[in-house]
Amino acid sequence: MASCCQFLDAAFDSHVAEIMAIFKGILFCKDCGLNPCVLESDKMVAVERVLNNNLRNASFGTILSEIADLRSQFMGLKVSVIPSSANCVAQRLAKLALDTLKNSFWMEGFPECIRGLLEADKVF
Repeated sequence: MASCCQFLDAAFDSHVAEIMAIFKGILFCKDCGLNPCVLESDKMVAVERVLNNNLRNASFGTILSEIADLRSQFMGLKVSVIPSSANCVAQRLAKLALDTLKNSFWMEGFPECIRGLLEADKVF
């Protein structure tokens, strides 16, 4: 298991922010050598755009193009939609990034602030 939270000093709308989170997640998996890898999002529209390589929106078409390139090199990658209620860990990591204003990465571990959520999900 690996996790990260990355602070991006940018003003994205929620849709672009979710696509950027997927992009950063894929980069994290690739850099850590995590294969196979499952990325989950509670934003169906963002996942559909990533999976369908829908580049119609110029404001984030470049990001989607980068994601498509990465996906073609990363055979063990799965991007899927999950219910918002199942995305508590990701939401807490996002809050941690905003609270600390820094990037943090964990391999074979996790930040203490998500321990209770992981125990509730029986993930670890």
